[in-house]
Amino acid sequence: MIIKIKLKRQLLAFAAFILTIAVFSSCIKNLDEENLAREKRLIDEYIKDNNISSEPTKSGMYYIETQEGTGQAVITGDTVWVNFEARFLNGTVLQASDTARPYYFQQGTGSVIDGFDEGVSYMKRGGEATFIIPSWLAYGSSGNYGIPGYTTIVYDVRLLDDAFFDNEDDLNEFLNANGIITQPTSTGLYYIETETGLGDTVIVGDMVNINYTGMLLDSTVFDSSDDSGMLSFQLGLGKVIDGMDEGVSYMKKGGKATLIIPPELAYGLSGRPGIPPKSYLVFDIELLDQ
Repeated sequence: MIIKIKLKRQLLAFAAFILTIAVFSSCIKNLDEENLAREKRLIDEYIKDNNISSEPTKSGMYYIETQEGTGQAVITGDTVWVNFEARFLNGTVLQASDTARPYYFQQGTGSVIDGFDEGVSYMKRGGEATFIIPSWLAYGSSGNYGIPGYTTIVYDVRLLDDAFFDNEDDLNEFLNANGIITQPTSTGLYYIETETGLGDTVIVGDMVNINYTGMLLDSTVFDSSDDSGMLSFQLGLGKVIDGMDEGVSYMKKGGKATLIIPPELAYGLSGRPGIPPKSYLVFDIELLDQ
Protein backbone atom coordinates (compact mmCIF):
# COMPACT_ATOMS: atom_id res chain seq x y z
CA MET A 1 0.00 0.00 0.00
CA ILE A 2 2.80 2.38 0.95
CA ILE A 3 4.58 1.53 -2.34
CA LYS A 4 1.41 2.25 -4.36
CA ILE A 5 0.93 5.64 -2.66
CA LYS A 6 4.59 6.54 -3.19
CA LEU A 7 4.39 5.53 -6.85
CA LYS A 8 1.18 7.54 -7.29
CA ARG A 9 2.87 10.62 -5.82
CA GLN A 10 5.84 10.16 -8.15
CA LEU A 11 3.54 9.88 -11.17
CA LEU A 12 1.64 13.02 -10.13
CA ALA A 13 4.91 14.91 -9.66
CA PHE A 14 6.15 13.74 -13.05
CA ALA A 15 2.87 14.76 -14.69
CA ALA A 16 3.12 18.19 -13.09
CA PHE A 17 6.69 18.51 -14.38
CA ILE A 18 5.63 17.59 -17.91
CA LEU A 19 2.77 20.09 -17.71
CA THR A 20 5.18 22.80 -16.58
CA ILE A 21 7.49 22.05 -19.52
CA ALA A 22 4.56 22.12 -21.94
CA VAL A 23 3.31 25.47 -20.57
CA PHE A 24 6.84 26.91 -20.71
CA SER A 25 7.32 25.69 -24.29
CA SER A 26 3.96 27.14 -25.25
CA CYS A 27 4.96 30.50 -23.78
CA ILE A 28 8.25 30.46 -25.70
CA LYS A 29 6.42 29.53 -28.90
CA ASN A 30 3.88 32.33 -28.36
CA LEU A 31 6.71 34.77 -27.66
CA ASP A 32 8.50 33.73 -30.86
CA GLU A 33 5.31 34.13 -32.86
CA GLU A 34 4.64 37.56 -31.34
CA ASN A 35 8.15 38.76 -32.09
CA LEU A 36 8.01 37.47 -35.66
CA ALA A 37 4.58 39.03 -36.18
CA ARG A 38 5.90 42.36 -34.87
CA GLU A 39 8.95 42.17 -37.15
CA LYS A 40 6.76 41.42 -40.19
CA ARG A 41 4.55 44.41 -39.34
CA LEU A 42 7.60 46.67 -39.22
CA ILE A 43 8.78 45.32 -42.59
CA ASP A 44 5.34 45.93 -44.11
CA GLU A 45 5.36 49.51 -42.78
CA TYR A 46 8.85 50.09 -44.21
CA ILE A 47 7.78 48.71 -47.61
CA LYS A 48 4.73 50.97 -47.65
CA ASP A 49 6.52 54.10 -46.42
CA ASN A 50 9.25 53.69 -49.06
CA ASN A 51 6.88 52.86 -51.93
CA ILE A 52 8.61 49.57 -52.65
CA SER A 53 6.74 47.49 -55.19
CA SER A 54 9.06 44.45 -55.20
CA GLU A 55 7.71 41.19 -53.89
CA PRO A 56 9.69 39.15 -51.34
CA THR A 57 11.63 36.12 -52.51
CA LYS A 58 10.62 32.64 -51.38
CA SER A 59 12.93 32.99 -48.38
CA GLY A 60 11.29 36.25 -47.29
CA MET A 61 13.96 38.81 -48.20
CA TYR A 62 13.38 41.73 -50.56
CA TYR A 63 15.76 42.30 -53.46
CA ILE A 64 15.45 45.74 -55.08
CA GLU A 65 17.78 46.33 -58.02
CA THR A 66 18.71 50.01 -58.27
CA GLN A 67 21.26 49.70 -61.07
CA GLU A 68 21.71 46.70 -63.33
CA GLY A 69 25.28 45.50 -63.63
CA THR A 70 26.96 45.20 -67.01
CA GLY A 71 29.45 42.55 -65.94
CA GLN A 72 29.19 38.82 -65.39
CA ALA A 73 26.57 37.26 -63.15
CA VAL A 74 27.72 35.77 -59.87
CA ILE A 75 27.90 32.00 -59.55
CA THR A 76 28.35 29.94 -56.42
CA GLY A 77 31.97 29.83 -55.33
CA ASP A 78 32.95 33.16 -56.92
CA THR A 79 35.01 35.53 -54.83
CA VAL A 80 33.20 38.86 -54.97
CA TRP A 81 34.02 42.36 -53.77
CA VAL A 82 31.33 44.69 -52.51
CA ASN A 83 30.85 48.08 -50.98
CA PHE A 84 27.86 48.32 -48.68
CA GLU A 85 26.01 50.23 -46.02
CA ALA A 86 23.90 48.39 -43.46
CA ARG A 87 21.17 50.06 -41.43
CA PHE A 88 18.15 49.32 -39.28
CA LEU A 89 14.63 49.92 -40.55
CA ASN A 90 14.58 53.24 -38.67
CA GLY A 91 17.53 54.48 -40.75
CA THR A 92 20.24 54.15 -38.10
CA VAL A 93 23.47 53.11 -39.84
CA LEU A 94 24.84 49.89 -38.45
CA GLN A 95 27.97 49.40 -40.53
CA ALA A 96 29.56 50.60 -43.76
CA SER A 97 32.45 49.17 -45.74
CA ASP A 98 35.57 51.17 -46.51
CA THR A 99 35.19 52.12 -50.18
CA ALA A 100 38.96 52.06 -50.59
CA ARG A 101 39.17 48.52 -49.25
CA PRO A 102 36.01 46.70 -50.34
CA TYR A 103 34.64 43.75 -48.40
CA TYR A 104 35.19 40.42 -50.13
CA PHE A 105 33.86 36.91 -49.59
CA GLN A 106 33.26 33.66 -51.44
CA GLN A 107 29.63 33.63 -52.49
CA GLY A 108 27.44 30.68 -51.57
CA THR A 109 29.78 29.15 -49.01
CA GLY A 110 28.14 30.37 -45.82
CA SER A 111 30.77 33.00 -45.03
CA VAL A 112 28.14 35.76 -44.72
CA ILE A 113 24.56 35.83 -43.46
CA ASP A 114 22.11 33.91 -45.64
CA GLY A 115 20.19 36.95 -46.85
CA PHE A 116 23.34 38.73 -48.02
CA ASP A 117 24.52 35.58 -49.81
CA GLU A 118 21.16 35.27 -51.53
CA GLY A 119 20.98 38.93 -52.53
CA VAL A 120 24.43 38.95 -54.13
CA SER A 121 23.55 35.80 -56.10
CA TYR A 122 20.95 37.84 -58.04
CA MET A 123 23.44 40.55 -59.07
CA LYS A 124 25.75 41.18 -62.00
CA ARG A 125 29.13 42.78 -61.49
CA GLY A 126 28.91 46.56 -61.55
CA GLY A 127 25.34 46.49 -60.28
CA GLU A 128 23.73 48.05 -57.24
CA ALA A 129 20.84 46.80 -55.15
CA THR A 130 19.07 47.11 -51.82
CA PHE A 131 18.48 44.01 -49.70
CA ILE A 132 15.85 43.96 -46.95
CA ILE A 133 16.88 40.99 -44.86
CA PRO A 134 14.61 39.69 -42.09
CA SER A 135 16.03 38.23 -38.92
CA TRP A 136 15.57 34.61 -39.97
CA LEU A 137 18.07 35.26 -42.79
CA ALA A 138 20.33 37.40 -40.61
CA TYR A 139 20.98 37.04 -36.87
CA GLY A 140 17.84 35.20 -35.84
CA SER A 141 16.02 35.38 -32.54
CA SER A 142 19.16 35.79 -30.43
CA GLY A 143 20.90 38.53 -32.41
CA ASN A 144 24.66 39.08 -32.59
CA TYR A 145 27.31 41.83 -32.73
CA GLY A 146 25.08 44.10 -30.69
CA ILE A 147 22.14 43.55 -33.04
CA PRO A 148 18.98 42.55 -31.13
CA GLY A 149 17.05 39.42 -32.00
CA TYR A 150 14.21 39.66 -34.50
CA THR A 151 15.90 42.59 -36.24
CA THR A 152 15.56 43.29 -39.96
CA ILE A 153 18.61 44.79 -41.68
CA VAL A 154 18.63 46.89 -44.85
CA TYR A 155 21.74 46.76 -47.04
CA ASP A 156 22.64 49.06 -49.92
CA VAL A 157 25.13 47.04 -51.95
CA ARG A 158 27.40 47.73 -54.90
CA LEU A 159 28.99 44.68 -56.52
CA LEU A 160 32.31 45.77 -57.97
CA ASP A 161 33.00 44.92 -61.59
CA ASP A 162 36.07 43.36 -63.11
CA ALA A 163 37.51 46.76 -64.03
CA PHE A 164 37.76 47.82 -60.41
CA PHE A 165 41.23 46.32 -60.16
CA ASP A 166 42.47 46.87 -63.70
CA ASN A 167 46.20 46.22 -63.39
CA GLU A 168 46.16 42.58 -64.56
CA ASP A 169 48.63 43.34 -67.34
CA ASP A 170 51.29 44.40 -64.82
CA LEU A 171 50.68 41.24 -62.82
CA ASN A 172 50.89 38.96 -65.85
CA GLU A 173 54.12 40.62 -66.94
CA PHE A 174 55.58 40.01 -63.47
CA LEU A 175 54.46 36.37 -63.41
CA ASN A 176 55.89 35.68 -66.87
CA ALA A 177 59.17 37.45 -66.15
CA ASN A 178 59.67 35.38 -62.99
CA GLY A 179 58.47 32.07 -64.41
CA ILE A 180 55.65 31.81 -61.87
CA ILE A 181 53.04 29.21 -62.83
CA THR A 182 51.42 28.86 -59.41
CA GLN A 183 47.66 29.36 -59.49
CA PRO A 184 46.11 31.90 -57.12
CA THR A 185 43.93 30.92 -54.19
CA SER A 186 40.19 31.62 -54.27
CA THR A 187 40.86 35.12 -52.88
CA GLY A 188 43.43 35.99 -55.56
CA LEU A 189 46.56 35.52 -53.44
CA TYR A 190 49.60 33.83 -54.99
CA TYR A 191 51.43 31.66 -52.44
CA ILE A 192 54.83 30.35 -53.58
CA GLU A 193 56.67 28.23 -51.02
CA THR A 194 60.42 28.60 -51.43
CA GLU A 195 61.53 26.57 -48.41
CA THR A 196 59.40 24.14 -46.40
CA GLY A 197 59.53 24.73 -42.67
CA LEU A 198 60.38 21.92 -40.28
CA GLY A 199 58.45 23.39 -37.38
CA ASP A 200 54.78 23.44 -36.45
CA THR A 201 52.00 24.61 -38.70
CA VAL A 202 50.59 27.88 -37.40
CA ILE A 203 46.90 28.32 -36.59
CA VAL A 204 44.60 31.27 -36.02
CA GLY A 205 45.42 33.00 -32.77
CA ASP A 206 49.09 32.00 -32.74
CA MET A 207 51.64 34.72 -32.14
CA VAL A 208 53.99 34.58 -35.13
CA ASN A 209 57.32 36.26 -35.88
CA ILE A 210 58.47 36.98 -39.42
CA ASN A 211 61.30 38.55 -41.31
CA TYR A 212 60.10 40.09 -44.54
CA THR A 213 60.77 42.31 -47.51
CA GLY A 214 57.84 44.06 -49.17
CA MET A 215 58.10 45.17 -52.82
CA LEU A 216 56.00 46.53 -55.65
CA LEU A 217 55.82 44.60 -58.92
CA ASP A 218 58.67 46.74 -60.30
CA SER A 219 60.90 45.50 -57.41
CA THR A 220 60.77 48.81 -55.52
CA VAL A 221 61.18 47.95 -51.83
CA PHE A 222 58.70 49.84 -49.64
CA ASP A 223 59.38 48.09 -46.33
CA SER A 224 61.70 45.49 -44.84
CA SER A 225 62.39 43.92 -41.48
CA ASP A 226 66.04 44.82 -42.12
CA ASP A 227 64.95 48.40 -41.47
CA SER A 228 61.83 47.98 -39.32
CA GLY A 229 62.84 44.91 -37.34
CA MET A 230 61.13 41.53 -37.00
CA LEU A 231 57.35 41.72 -37.28
CA SER A 232 55.28 39.98 -34.58
CA PHE A 233 51.50 39.64 -34.77
CA GLN A 234 48.65 37.37 -33.79
CA LEU A 235 47.60 35.36 -36.82
CA GLY A 236 44.14 35.63 -38.31
CA LEU A 237 42.87 38.51 -36.18
CA GLY A 238 43.22 41.34 -38.67
CA LYS A 239 46.46 42.69 -37.22
CA VAL A 240 48.04 42.81 -40.69
CA ILE A 241 46.67 43.11 -44.24
CA ASP A 242 44.43 40.23 -45.27
CA GLY A 243 46.86 38.79 -47.80
CA MET A 244 49.62 38.57 -45.20
CA ASP A 245 47.28 36.85 -42.74
CA GLU A 246 46.24 34.31 -45.37
CA GLY A 247 49.74 33.65 -46.71
CA VAL A 248 51.35 33.06 -43.33
CA SER A 249 48.53 30.65 -42.42
CA TYR A 250 49.84 28.24 -45.09
CA MET A 251 53.36 28.13 -43.63
CA LYS A 252 55.25 26.03 -41.12
CA LYS A 253 57.70 27.58 -38.71
CA GLY A 254 61.16 27.84 -40.21
CA GLY A 255 59.74 28.06 -43.73
CA LYS A 256 60.06 30.70 -46.41
CA ALA A 257 57.58 31.85 -49.03
CA THR A 258 56.81 34.57 -51.52
CA LEU A 259 53.35 36.14 -51.41
CA ILE A 260 51.90 38.10 -54.31
CA ILE A 261 49.03 39.99 -52.74
CA PRO A 262 46.31 41.62 -54.86
CA PRO A 263 45.23 45.16 -53.93
CA GLU A 264 41.88 43.99 -52.57
CA LEU A 265 43.79 42.01 -49.92
CA ALA A 266 46.20 44.88 -49.27
CA TYR A 267 45.60 48.64 -49.48
CA GLY A 268 42.98 48.79 -52.23
CA LEU A 269 42.19 52.16 -53.77
CA SER A 270 43.73 54.18 -50.96
CA GLY A 271 47.33 52.97 -51.08
CA ARG A 272 49.87 54.01 -48.48
CA PRO A 273 53.00 56.19 -48.47
CA GLY A 274 55.27 54.47 -51.00
CA ILE A 275 52.43 52.21 -52.19
CA PRO A 276 50.28 53.58 -55.04
CA PRO A 277 46.53 52.84 -55.11
CA LYS A 278 45.52 49.47 -56.60
CA SER A 279 49.01 48.02 -56.14
CA TYR A 280 49.92 44.35 -56.10
CA LEU A 281 52.43 43.70 -53.32
CA VAL A 282 55.19 41.09 -53.28
CA PHE A 283 56.45 39.84 -49.92
CA ASP A 284 59.40 37.54 -49.32
CA ILE A 285 58.73 36.05 -45.90
CA GLU A 286 60.56 33.87 -43.41
CA LEU A 287 58.42 32.47 -40.60
CA LEU A 288 60.77 32.24 -37.65
CA ASP A 289 60.78 29.13 -35.47
CA GLN A 290 60.47 30.91 -32.14
